[in-house]
Amino acid sequence: MNMEQNQIKGLGKALFQEAGDALFLFDPDNDRLMAVNPIAERLTGLSRAELLAKPMTYWFRFAGKGKERLRHAAAHSEIFHSQEGFLLRTSQDDVWIPINITIARLHVEPKPLALITARDIREQREAHAQLQAKEAELRRVLASVSDCLWSAEIDDAGYWVYHFMSPVVARITGRPPETFLRGGPAAWREVIHPEDQPRWDKALASLRAGKASHEEYRVVLPDGLLRWVRDSVTPTAGADRRAVRLDGVVTDLTERKIAEEELAQERRLLQTLMNHLPDNIYFEDRDSRFLCINAAMTQRFGLASPSE
Repeated sequence: MNMEQNQIKGLGKALFQEAGDALFLFDPDNDRLMAVNPIAERLTGLSRAELLAKPMTYWFRFAGKGKERLRHAAAHSEIFHSQEGFLLRTSQDDVWIPINITIARLHVEPKPLALITARDIREQREAHAQLQAKEAELRRVLASVSDCLWSAEIDDAGYWVYHFMSPVVARITGRPPETFLRGGPAAWREVIHPEDQPRWDKALASLRAGKASHEEYRVVLPDGLLRWVRDSVTPTAGADRRAVRLDGVVTDLTERKIAEEELAQERRLLQTLMNHLPDNIYFEDRDSRFLCINAAMTQRFGLASPSE
């Protein structure tokens, strides 16, 4: 064996021993483990001798019945990779840990062997579970907020696509978020009262140009009822100063609009009553500035209207 061959052999041994993942070398014909690296010992909590004393299929399984899948992968695949589902037995027989696994066939003499590369994914799963918990918490918070939050991205052609629409939109428009996530801005325009659509179209053009918008308009529910909303949208501009992202808040103004209309009706009724009384009636503030006068008072001052 020449020096180059010795170097290659030494390099292969170093790679096997110093790899960052657990390595298991085995004979695919009989599942006999032939070698394991230090990471495999550390991951399982077992010594090299303990690991080699059992066949490969004793240490690995897939969803409770992984032996056949492992054997098939080792016998028929040049390389097999799986992200989910495989487990590795540890020093305690009833404790299995989740792993990502790769099985590669090695064409060596005198017969082909197989190499399992196993990576511990417990931290990855824990991080994923924490992320899912945070997402669920965020969804609960958004569902409790009275305003509808939404976001969208705008492509080079100026067309924008909703990426998020909070569940509150169902209470405001009578339609689930999926209606708008699938249908885009065209689906939103359809729920706007026809008389208010031109104003929304104008606001949309301003948004594409990178200008913020705060529009009030009516939306029509499936049963024909109307609701007033304020749609406040903040654009994020790209390199060319045109909007590439939109973030909006839709606030239900219906109750406020109803209260304002009721107050306006009461004021009109009060003014009508005052104007039909022959007495001079007026209201003034602490600085003696007139706030309201009736028709009789207007005539007394010789004015054409109370506004004078």
